[in-house]
Amino acid sequence: MEHTTRSKPGLITKALRYPMCTQSVLEAMLRIPACAQLECSASGATELPRRLFRSLSSQEKKLWNTEDAPLPLLRYLYAHPRIPTPHADSWDGYPLTRAVASGFIPLVHFLLDKEASPAHKGAIAVHVAIRRRDLRLVKMLIEPDVSPAPVREGELKHDTHKGGKVSIRKRRKSVEEDYGAKKGAKRRRIEDRVSVNAAMLKAAVACDARDIAEYFMKEKSCIPDMETVKLLSAQQSGSERKKTNRHNPGSHHYPVT
Repeated sequence: MEHTTRSKPGLITKALRYPMCTQSVLEAMLRIPACAQLECSASGATELPRRLFRSLSSQEKKLWNTEDAPLPLLRYLYAHPRIPTPHADSWDGYPLTRAVASGFIPLVHFLLDKEASPAHKGAIAVHVAIRRRDLRLVKMLIEPDVSPAPVREGELKHDTHKGGKVSIRKRRKSVEEDYGAKKGAKRRRIEDRVSVNAAMLKAAVACDARDIAEYFMKEKSCIPDMETVKLLSAQQSGSERKKTNRHNPGSHHYPVT
């Protein structure tokens, strides 16, 4: 979404910029008769403010869940029939990049499902995932998730259309129906969200994320440039030296006194 002086933000976009604007505040606003006809922004979409995602990287935790902020508010914004559909790529993909940086997998899934693109700003979201050395996260960003995401026992997925919840079985059935995953059906090839390039491969090699580098080269047919080849050779030589030293502990040379 472009942010220029000519772009006139809508009422919800303006309200969301203030920290005091919670779901309860929005519900109260929408009950006011004067707000019966919501003024849309020039783009026709609701802008997601950076404040909702800015603090994510500083509060990283091992296990995020679907009730951690800002997911409940985002579900409300997307589900409400009178609120213009939020723009998942607000601020050049800032929400997705922050979600990736904090390892907030449920939020990453949610934003990708709302068509957020990891390609913004030179695919910075992918590069952040590479620096985290998280192959699962890298694959999630690159490859469209056409199968149900892993869900822990007892976990339910929110139905953003009705505000309720649906079971894992119903979720799986809906995905299969959407993508034609029926017995005997030929699955249609879906293009990656972003193309893997030499810069991504170089970043993976530089931070010694060997599983990611292998994934890029073997599964995505990414060809390394000369500088990356040198890095790979240096890493391989270093690994061989370490292996030799482990197998021959007496091969070290000590100074004679």
